[in-house]
Amino acid sequence: MKKFRNLSLVLAGFALGVTVAFSPQIHAAANSLLGSKVGKVLDVKINNKSIGSGAVINGTTYVPLRVTANEMGLEVTKVDSKEVNLSSGSTSTIQDNSDQIRVKINELDGQIGEVKVKLRNAENVISNKQSSLNFIKQCQETLDVLEKLKAEGSPRYSEAEYNGYVQKIETTQTNLDNAERDLPILKQQLADLEKQKADLEAELQK
Repeated sequence: MKKFRNLSLVLAGFALGVTVAFSPQIHAAANSLLGSKVGKVLDVKINNKSIGSGAVINGTTYVPLRVTANEMGLEVTKVDSKEVNLSSGSTSTIQDNSDQIRVKINELDGQIGEVKVKLRNAENVISNKQSSLNFIKQCQETLDVLEKLKAEGSPRYSEAEYNGYVQKIETTQTNLDNAERDLPILKQQLADLEKQKADLEAELQK
């Protein structure tokens, strides 16, 4: 099949990753075109998108190389009297994609580190739960004493001291409640982040 013959030769060279030089066959074909008449002009399309006109000469259709190459994701990087060089830019594209993956992995490392710190804090609070409950109990006993002093009108009663113990109880209980609530959430977050990282690392190895 002669259609797109010369373009096919050029693209074949690209597929091998080499510069395409004009071979004697192509040179002879080019010389044979001199003085030839254009049989007809065709509308050249790629994926139903018109990219220009192609001339039919001696039964072979010749298409505009630069436009055709660009539409196929290629770039004509060199054209002179001896050769035409096409570049896919695939190497730089792959490198850019790899760099983006590494950036994302670094971001995930930071997020994983933050979640691990929160997870350790929650685990520490829960592991000391009994101590926290004992502390709350002691504070409550002190509040009971202070309330009794207040009821008696004793000068030993201090409103600031009373409020301080109330605050200690609330803070300790809140920390304990938050730790018990957050622990399973943090574990799931860590698992999700580590899976994302593993998937990206696997993608990087492809």
